[in-house]
Amino acid sequence: MKQTSRRVIAATVAAAAVGGGLYFLNYREIPQEVRVERAEGRRRTLPPAPAAMPAKVTTLPVASEASAALGAADGTVEEDLSTIELLLSTYGRTHGGNPTGENEEIAAALLGKNPERLAYLEQGGSYLDRSGRLIDRWGTPYYFHSITASNTELRSAGPDGRIFTSDDVVHGDGETVK
Repeated sequence: MKQTSRRVIAATVAAAAVGGGLYFLNYREIPQEVRVERAEGRRRTLPPAPAAMPAKVTTLPVASEASAALGAADGTVEEDLSTIELLLSTYGRTHGGNPTGENEEIAAALLGKNPERLAYLEQGGSYLDRSGRLIDRWGTPYYFHSITASNTELRSAGPDGRIFTSDDVVHGDGETVK
């Protein structure tokens, strides 16, 4: 009886080895990109694990120039809006569209929180408030309105600090309106 059991076990192990059973036993030792699994009687290769994002943010040359221009003492709010529009269009050409979302999300994208980890602005400038939002010369967060993937309307609340009033400065479609 013992001899028969051993023969059955040996035959089962041999059949399993031929049928891929040893693959299962060694599954943990096979690299992710080489593993194959069975699905509905067909074999398919698993995709490789996604590449890790670079840990470091790369600050682009445009960042220092733009950071110096935003809120410069001898500048104007219109020039600030033009600088931001330039940064958005540069970002859009690199990433296939302007950053979208609320002010803090757009600011984060320009500071390097994007798939390529590219910074279009330097960290910690006077153009950012404590919440990480881009602010105008009077300390009020800019208002961003995405019109298309490559066109964003920018709005400064102006000297009164209230958005959507007569002193707002609006920039979009390459035009500044006061």
